[in-house]
Order: sequence, then C-alpha cells, then structure tokens
Amino acid sequence: MGKYFGTDGVRGLAGQKLTSQLAFRIGRFIGQYPGGKKNRILIACDTRVSCDMLKTALVSGIVASGSDAYLLDVSTTPSVSYLVVKKGYDYGVMISASHNPYYDNGIKVFNRQGEKLDSKIEKLIEDYIDAPTDHLPLKINESFGRMVPSFELIDEYVDFLASKARDLGHLKVLVDGANGSASIAAPKLFKKLGIQANYINIHPNGININDRCGSTHLGQLVLEMKKNGYDIGLAFDGDADRLMIVRHGGQVVDGDAILYLAAVDMQKRGLLKENTVVATVMSNIGRAINTSRLA
Repeated sequence: MGKYFGTDGVRGLAGQKLTSQLAFRIGRFIGQYPGGKKNRILIACDTRVSCDMLKTALVSGIVASGSDAYLLDVSTTPSVSYLVVKKGYDYGVMISASHNPYYDNGIKVFNRQGEKLDSKIEKLIEDYIDAPTDHLPLKINESFGRMVPSFELIDEYVDFLASKARDLGHLKVLVDGANGSASIAAPKLFKKLGIQANYINIHPNGININDRCGSTHLGQLVLEMKKNGYDIGLAFDGDADRLMIVRHGGQVVDGDAILYLAAVDMQKRGLLKENTVVATVMSNIGRAINTSRLA
C-alpha cells in the first residue's frame, strides 16, 4: 500500500482527503502515460453527491494532457473492468467508495486488461501528486483531448451479463440496489432476462447510497422476503461489485457459500480448472478450496 493508493484505489473523505486537486492530478498523469501517449479512458461513477466534483476534475486533467475521456456515467465497477477490455480503452476509472457512506469516495484505476494498476505505476502517480509543481507538459490549441458521452455502453455490459444467464424467468426476485450503481443496471438486466423482479432502494439522491440498505444492511431485504414470499433476494453494495443473497424464507447466503455453490455448479459442467477455487486474503475466509472434497 502506498501513500494514497490502498488495496482498492484512492479513498477518503470527499473534499478533504480526496480532493478535486488530487483527482485532477490523477487525470493528468494517466492522460499522458506512458511517454506522452494519447489515451482513451473510460470513466464511470456511482451515485454519490461528490462524484460530479471528482469526475469533472478527473476529466479536466485527462483532456489537459491530450487524452480523450469517455463518460459511462452511473454504472458498476465490474462494467468498467469488462468494457475496458471489450472496447480497447487504455485505462478505466471508477469513482466510488463501494459500501462506504456517501461522504466517502474513491478513485479506482484499471489498466487495459481490466485489472488494477501495477504498484509501480501507482507509485509514479503518487510521486506526481506530491510534486511541488506540475511538471507534466500541458497541451494547447488542437492537441487538447475531448470528452465523449458514452452512456449507451452500459447496455453492452447488460447484454454480456444476460448472455451468461440460464433460464431464470420462473423465479420471483427481490433486488436491493443500495441506492447505488445497481439502481440503474439491475432493472435493465432483469427486464432483459424476463425475470419477475421487484426492487427496493433504487432511488438515489446523492446521500442515501448504502444508508441502512444494500449488502451490508440486509434487514429490510430479509423482512420483505419473509413477508412476500420471494424465491431469492439479491443485495448489492454502492458500486455493485459486492453481492449478498437471501434465500426463500429469509436465510442469508454469504460470500463463502456463494463461492461454494458457483464452484460446485462449474465442476458439474466441467468448467472448473483443476477443481479448485482460489480466494484472495480479502475474502471471508481467504483460502483455497478444493472442490473434489465438496460433493
């Protein structure tokens, strides 16, 4: 972990630790790295009130360095990772503090493989952030970058998700969107799949993201599940890269159980390489699971 970059990007209290000046410098750096290259950079955000401030500063830095910023607007973190690869962007940026309250925010930067930046590049960005003067060249005249609205790309991501689903139209589903990114993406997806889904917490106002709802506050979802007899409940966090499942009757299925179910299903279909699931140290248990012992 560096001075600004943690395990999942730069995070902090928006306007204090995570300022528009810091966002501008991140944009300036990735807008010209490596070697003054003109880059194509995809940017998305969740629904926090501070996202506009940070996005504006980030885009200003990118175009001042001569690169083009493609604005996906409100979308999910996984969509950025997917679309960077599919559309051939040089970088992807997600502005979000995940499951944290609205007053926090974060900037996650992905490389062209849809993965987190190498720690060496993060260190270069941190050195530039702390530099007393802005020593990177600024563009002038026709060499400025451009801001390109790209809101329609969320539909390509939804199509990708739908292509991976099996027939689920018989299920009665309840979705908790955490008043975040899933508020936009989930209704698009389930409508496309023909799933009978109802929704709670899909009316973001900038400050109600993760507020007693979503994957870290399951009480409302469990209560609605019990009261109305849904088959399954799905709870996302603010940027929809975290999922908790609630079974019929209100029983919570946590991350380890979801890994187990997915592993067994893939094993039955011959898709699980070496019959093994490897979880990171940030998972609930953080260990390797050999599925040959799961049956």
